[in-house]
Amino acid sequence: MSSTIIVTGANERYEASVTSLLDSVHKSGFDCDVGIIDSGLSEPFLKHASDRGCHVCPLELKAPLRDAARHIPQGWTAALLKPHIRDLFPGY
Repeated sequence: MSSTIIVTGANERYEASVTSLLDSVHKSGFDCDVGIIDSGLSEPFLKHASDRGCHVCPLELKAPLRDAARHIPQGWTAALLKPHIRDLFPGY
């Protein structure tokens, strides 16, 4: 486990972008882990991410975040979790 993690959130629509991120991090040689907040990724992509060593966290909103999420576009829901990154990915 690295001391640094890059966190992104994605659903099935952005799987290619996450793959590009993983390729870029690997190509750069930067020593970090990658965490993904899953807001609707496909099962094949979840396996691909796991095989590449990513830490995947399901998008689970608890009240009051769940109430706040009702008023924002679905694509921004993962952004609500930003203040809780340390809880979602312990050790970073």
